[in-house]
Amino acid sequence: MPLIALASVKSSPGVTTAALALASAWKNAERRLLVEADPSGGDLGLWLGLPANAGLAGLAAAARHGHDAGLPWRHARELAGGAHLVTAPAGAEQAAACVTALAIAKLPQELAAGPEPTLADCGRLYPGSRPSRSPPPLHSRCWWSGRGSASWPTWSRGSADWSRQGCGSPSS
Repeated sequence: MPLIALASVKSSPGVTTAALALASAWKNAERRLLVEADPSGGDLGLWLGLPANAGLAGLAAAARHGHDAGLPWRHARELAGGAHLVTAPAGAEQAAACVTALAIAKLPQELAAGPEPTLADCGRLYPGSRPSRSPPPLHSRCWWSGRGSASWPTWSRGSADWSRQGCGSPSS
């Protein structure tokens, strides 16, 4: 199953809400994983009233010492409807460090090769952000939202490179 990265290139057009809705509505898989991988910090734990847990920080720490297919699931909470959520720390500095550690540990590639669909809420992409520095094939499929910007091709290798890898906006 794919790793689907959802992100925005401008402002806050509801990427987190869309990722949560997609994970909740995805019914053709026994398990679905939503990873809150926003380097600006996470919102879902607070939104959903979940008690604090290690989530993404615990996953990043554990992934540095080796990992198996079950590792992300051990750091996730099951939500109503069957989706599982790995929450990000609320602080941007800690969340960005977790996203970087997971990329270094090559966990996204393993999630992309796994049997369950994984959705990654990557938040807003901006120059220098971890997702913008890790273009496909790190992600199997990407969807970005928001109005395009003239600066997009100057700080990412260009939307054309992403679209050749199966990524882009819904209109691409």
